[in-house]
Amino acid sequence: NNNTVVPMQSLRSSTSGGRSLQSSRPAPLPLQPVGAVEAVALLTTCLTLVKPVGMSAEDADAWLTVATGEVLHLPADILDTACTAARRACTHHGQIVPAILKEGEELLALRRKRFVPETIPPERHLPKPAPWHPTPEELAELKAGIGQRVGKRA
Repeated sequence: NNNTVVPMQSLRSSTSGGRSLQSSRPAPLPLQPVGAVEAVALLTTCLTLVKPVGMSAEDADAWLTVATGEVLHLPADILDTACTAARRACTHHGQIVPAILKEGEELLALRRKRFVPETIPPERHLPKPAPWHPTPEELAELKAGIGQRVGKRA
């Protein structure tokens, strides 16, 4: 079902206001990176609030191009949440990307812990098998078997 929403319990730290990452948008892959179009749209909402009066359209396009490249690894809902936090906190365009990355990386790390299987702790690893040291009889048997296979090819 393409309309399935991945249930997300609160993945926020105690300093992030307790907001949940639950989203109404479909989330088939919880770690799937955002698309460039959506990233530009979200970053534009941040830049619009703090864009300096002297920033030209060309400068804004350049800023959006660079900023987009920095956040494309974040899933869409995490980028959306991080942009919301940046819009509330940033007073200068130079603060936007660092604020988004700080918030977004924290949320992404929490999500990875939840959705990426953990490695098996060393204390639960199976012991390494003892190295095999063939007996002279086993070696002779192996050589004979290999000789027969090679002889059939010739």
